[in-house]
Amino acid sequence: MMRTSTLRSRTGRGASAAVALLTSAALLTGCVIGDVDQDGGDGGDGGDSAISTESAGGTPQPTTSGAEEDPDSTGSTGDLEVPADLGEVSVAVLDDGKLLTGGSLADGGDFTDAAWSTSKVPLSIAALRHAGDGGDEAAVEQVSGNVRQAITASDNAAADALWDSLGDPATAASQVEDVLAEAGDGAGVTSVPSERPRIEFSAYGQTQWSLGDQARFAARLGCLDSAGPVVEAMGQVDPGQSYGIGRFDDALFKGGWGPGNDGRYLVRQFGLVPGADGTVVPVAVAAVAPDGSYEAAQGVLDDLVEALRDRISGATGVTPPGEQGDC
Repeated sequence: MMRTSTLRSRTGRGASAAVALLTSAALLTGCVIGDVDQDGGDGGDGGDSAISTESAGGTPQPTTSGAEEDPDSTGSTGDLEVPADLGEVSVAVLDDGKLLTGGSLADGGDFTDAAWSTSKVPLSIAALRHAGDGGDEAAVEQVSGNVRQAITASDNAAADALWDSLGDPATAASQVEDVLAEAGDGAGVTSVPSERPRIEFSAYGQTQWSLGDQARFAARLGCLDSAGPVVEAMGQVDPGQSYGIGRFDDALFKGGWGPGNDGRYLVRQFGLVPGADGTVVPVAVAAVAPDGSYEAAQGVLDDLVEALRDRISGATGVTPPGEQGDC
């Protein structure tokens, strides 16, 4: 029997999200990788933070084309047909073990950029393992609480505490890389920096992680030791961050966002959504809005998911976490 997913209603989402973003200081600051008061609002979630369309680099300008685009054309030279009018987007999906990509950000290929707060998933798994190995029940309880906050609310202070719990920066980076490698992430292709490339943001949030590798990582979540609490938290993300992939019922996901050097916000997510025949489909998405804002990029991800809804939910994914017995 085919299992398909449905999208949550979009009615009132835009207005309510805007109000939540403007009025909830806790939510906004919970996602920032750097200090909230720094220029540009530092958002990244691990970067996910105060919302701004400006940074030290100035106000971002919309990316425009000299030619008028056909709204019925696709903006992808990859495997997935993505409407060109969605603008700067990228997507990766694992369908029956094959990686499919699409979107304009990487000319249809596998898009790579800063992971921002999506990196809190492997970080959380590494921290839970480290705490468990120590045999200190109080430490395990504290780490578990920080994991929940880091995943459900994208709380940067909680994520920083997880990073610090792993030891010095080099040791912490190595342990997170071990989790990525264990999940089959290119045998170490994804490197976690031990120092901050941009000082105002966390080191782990600036990990260069491709959407394709994120989809592959998601496919193996159920096989990773200590991933259970993390996967559970991915199913309980704050409603204010449940755009894009979060519009699928029963989605397990994590998002991240932050400004590039030009001040324009990259917003990305990865996770698992219900697919065909009781499977869950590994998917990763990313977008940069024309005006460079975080708020507008949320809407772009909503539109991207809407455009690919049937393709994603009709894909054959992997056995759901908790049911995988062939790891």
